[in-house]
Amino acid sequence: MTSTLAWLDSDITERRRMLDVLDAFRDKGSTDELGIGQIRDGFSDALFPGTSTQHTRVRYVFLIPWLLDATLDRARPRDDATTLQERFRQHEIRLINSLVTGSPPGTTGIIGSSARRALQLMPSSIYWSAIHSWNLSPVHATPSASLRAGLTARRRYREIEHADDDGSRTLPPARFAVANLPAPEGLLEATTLDLSATEAEVLTERITTAPRTSASLLAWLLRHPEVDIDVDRPWHLPAPALPEQIRHVLDHAGRFAVATHGARLRYHQLVSRAADHDTSDIDATFSAWADDPTTHAALRTWSLPDFWATIDHLAPRVGTPTRAFLTRWIELARTGRATSDEADRLLTDRERTLKGARARISNPAARLDWSAAAGSAPTFRWATAHSLLTDVRTALAAAA
Repeated sequence: MTSTLAWLDSDITERRRMLDVLDAFRDKGSTDELGIGQIRDGFSDALFPGTSTQHTRVRYVFLIPWLLDATLDRARPRDDATTLQERFRQHEIRLINSLVTGSPPGTTGIIGSSARRALQLMPSSIYWSAIHSWNLSPVHATPSASLRAGLTARRRYREIEHADDDGSRTLPPARFAVANLPAPEGLLEATTLDLSATEAEVLTERITTAPRTSASLLAWLLRHPEVDIDVDRPWHLPAPALPEQIRHVLDHAGRFAVATHGARLRYHQLVSRAADHDTSDIDATFSAWADDPTTHAALRTWSLPDFWATIDHLAPRVGTPTRAFLTRWIELARTGRATSDEADRLLTDRERTLKGARARISNPAARLDWSAAAGSAPTFRWATAHSLLTDVRTALAAAA
């Protein structure tokens, strides 16, 4: 039987979460074997709201509304919703070609540059949640729902308000784009992923003032372009002036990353041994984690009551079994028992509870497609945020 995943077309937040789940399945290093993804995502949403692991370059948050505007502006009276959606898809495909044509050689981040017309997951599906979260469009429904609503509004305009129109009256243009920023010349012929200075200013203004994002680390870094962002973890930022509220969340996120990275490494070690794979690499990586003085410091001084109080706010739907598992793992790890029989039983039982017969540690059949890629510690979409900040800073510096 073929499995399928579905979500309501109008629910932007769930749509984005589902896309991130699908992305995790493609990235073997980011799968959630131990069921702690809700906590990871809670930190990610608090620090870098609106971002997704699938984001490449932030200018898509302007390009997509411009394409929607163009689609509705060019709608004909007899067009139906299906026709408009197909036309919008064709515009997205033309945008791929336009970006490939207009961008310098070696440009990365063009979604669909290889697949072109065969692209399944369009940029509008990937970025619409960000457009909504950052208050970049007055329209909050999904693109397809927005096109349907726009078509209905235009029909009503013709049929009710202007029943006596002789056909010469001009319809009001569609307006998905923020701040009435005009689309660049040649949008569908040759354009780039580089922000203009005006776009960078608008994006900064919206993220730093939108209710869902203004208190985040992302907004703070946009307000403070002097902060060096070339670090591999957000908790390594040289930012002594960081507000206490953000510093508090960031501190727990960093300790959570250390603790769960160890759990994942030990889990991969156990599965690799059960599968009779060469474990020399994973053994060395786990030993490096276990012997690192910063690991001990992060775990030993961590206030778990305060951590769980923070999670109550950031990810309130985390269940009791997850809390019990993670609390016990942390207690074992910070007392030097991460390789004890109890720790191994904890990880084994956790996987069996989550996966049942598909648990890899205990079921040889489930290990047939096993890959020992344990991945790195979570960074809570820092790579996406870093790309966004770099694009904004580059645009503003070029205009200075």
